[in-house]
Amino acid sequence: MREISDSGFEIITTSSRDAYTEKLAQEFSWIEMKYLERAGKNPFRDLLLFVEYIRVYKKQKPDLVFNFTIKPNIYSSFACRILGIPYLSTVTGLGYSFLKSGFLQNITTFLYKIALRKNKVVVFQNQDDLELFVSKNIISRDKTILIEGSGVDTEKFIPKNTEQESSRARGFIFLLCGRMLKDKGIVEFAQASRIAKQQFPNARFQLLGPMDTVNPACISESEMMLWQKEKLVEYLGERDNVVSALQDADCVVLPSYREGLPKSLLEAMSCGKPVIATDIPGCRSVVMDQKNGFLVPVKNSQVLAEKMIEMINLDPGTRTKMGQVGRAMVLEKFDQKIIIRNYLELITKTLG
Repeated sequence: MREISDSGFEIITTSSRDAYTEKLAQEFSWIEMKYLERAGKNPFRDLLLFVEYIRVYKKQKPDLVFNFTIKPNIYSSFACRILGIPYLSTVTGLGYSFLKSGFLQNITTFLYKIALRKNKVVVFQNQDDLELFVSKNIISRDKTILIEGSGVDTEKFIPKNTEQESSRARGFIFLLCGRMLKDKGIVEFAQASRIAKQQFPNARFQLLGPMDTVNPACISESEMMLWQKEKLVEYLGERDNVVSALQDADCVVLPSYREGLPKSLLEAMSCGKPVIATDIPGCRSVVMDQKNGFLVPVKNSQVLAEKMIEMINLDPGTRTKMGQVGRAMVLEKFDQKIIIRNYLELITKTLG
């Protein structure tokens, strides 16, 4: 948004209120969407959200609307269609509604089909999600574009310059960054910790991110407390700045069930860290097995533990090389300067 503003456009942002909206409002015009609930499934409130978008857009009269994430992609798109406003959408990931087959997945697919039909372009963050939407006839291929992720600030997420304390002396550190959700593989991470600690009792397994208790897939506080009591994990809580935690880790892990393009892995790679992730859409776009880390089957804590043990047993030089390969990959493909340039070109072309 800063780059778009610097290019001469006026930016108006809409979102629900959270801990970061004050920072957003300091730089840009911000409008609170009172009925935008990330995890809500109440159709009446979704209808109110749709009406709220219409009211906001009638007043603001935007030249272009850019939607991110599932509910804005659907309900903001509906509003734009009715009002005749050009709009773009970005599918950042498929989320809970697509992970759970059945009625919820079917209704989300149906709503997406209607909402995205008049999009100028729909941006996807990985090829697998793009192919899935095309195969389900949600959108035609000629209206899709692949822009991989949101980009990484490679000048902020950098390898640690100082000599890192020996992992053998302090205990090898595995770090998982993300919301504390079952869909992120948090349970498998804890289970793998139990297995790996049988061989390496000093190994450390850290979790960093919000609890996200409104999400149906959330890890309960009682479960987290039990894991900590058993010394399976160290819960670091939520932080604005994760750079130091990434730099202190020896390996970053993401055993997720589904991703758009996992920024936590890209930031870890930018810091020169080897990674372990599940062989799923999103993760396989950034993890080259045996080169910058390991890929493991989804929902398989045993194999995850085996790869963690293999990572510990690698000589430090090999791990360093993996980290260097990952850093080079981020610089070449995922630097935020590249991603921002792609979006600016798309906006300019759309406004034509």
